[in-house]
Amino acid sequence: MRRATQPVGGVGERPGATVSLEGARKTEAEAQQKGRRREVKAAIPADLHELVQAAANAHGMSLMAYVRSLSLAALDDERVIRALQPYFKRGYCVGDHAYFGNGSAATEALLPEGDGTVRVSVRYSAEEHERIAYLAFCLDCSVAQAQAILLAEAVRLGVKLDG
Repeated sequence: MRRATQPVGGVGERPGATVSLEGARKTEAEAQQKGRRREVKAAIPADLHELVQAAANAHGMSLMAYVRSLSLAALDDERVIRALQPYFKRGYCVGDHAYFGNGSAATEALLPEGDGTVRVSVRYSAEEHERIAYLAFCLDCSVAQAQAILLAEAVRLGVKLDG
C-alpha cells in the first residue's frame, strides 16, 4: 500500500515535513498554467479607449487581442522607441540598437491624459511580458504604465499591425 504523503527534503524545509503528492501535482500544474500568461491592467483615457475599441471592431478582433497585438507591434516599431527615447532613465537595447538613458528624464509627462480612465486588461506570454517589463524598467515606471504609454504612442504614430 502506497503512502499519500512523502517526506520533503528541500532547502529551508522542516525536517520530516510531508506534502501530499496529489496536492503537489495540482500545484505544479497550476503554476505551469499561470506561468503561460501574465495579465497587465493598464489605465488609459476614455477617448483613447474608444479609439482602440473602434479599431478592434474594424479588425474583427476582441479588445484584449487587439491591444496585445498593437502593443507588441509598437515594441518592434522603431518610431515608437525613438519617440520614447528622451524619457528613458536607463539604457534600452533592442536588436542591434542601443538607446541611452537620461537619469533626469521625466516619465510622468509621457502618461496619457484625458477625461476619465478605463482599465484595459491584456494577457501576455511570459516572454512578451518580460519585454514590456524591460521597457518599464528603462522608463522607470510600472508595467501597467508602460502598457498605457505604448498604446498611446502606437495610436499617435499610427502603428500598423502585421498580417
